[in-house]
Amino acid sequence: MPVHGIHSFSAVVFAILILLPIQAMRLRRMTPGKITVALKPWRIFLQVAHLFLVIALVTGLLLRPDFSSVWFWVVLLVFIVLGALLGITAKSLREVADTAKSRQPHSRQLQKLSRFSILLALSVIVMILLMVLH
Repeated sequence: MPVHGIHSFSAVVFAILILLPIQAMRLRRMTPGKITVALKPWRIFLQVAHLFLVIALVTGLLLRPDFSSVWFWVVLLVFIVLGALLGITAKSLREVADTAKSRQPHSRQLQKLSRFSILLALSVIVMILLMVLH
């Protein structure tokens, strides 16, 4: 039972990432100083999400060790995509924060952050749907 609870909590952590595209859209109307402040909690949260990515993988393998099912391989593929998008989004967020901090134009970085945060949110939704509908 504790493994299931930890795995479910990691799903909640990832569900919070669904809000990141909304924050990315709000950043377009902010001054560079406010952008830096607004992104600080998200930078920390994305680091925590990386930790929970590993925790979700380990607990998921403990809960469903059936490597022969198609469902397992689909979930693993979505998991790899989610991990890649998490890393790319974290890098994009860091770039936006750095350019805003140095008061340089950051619209290109904001566009990249918006794009990858939307893809990350979609992959989280797909992963949650796979878990719920299985």
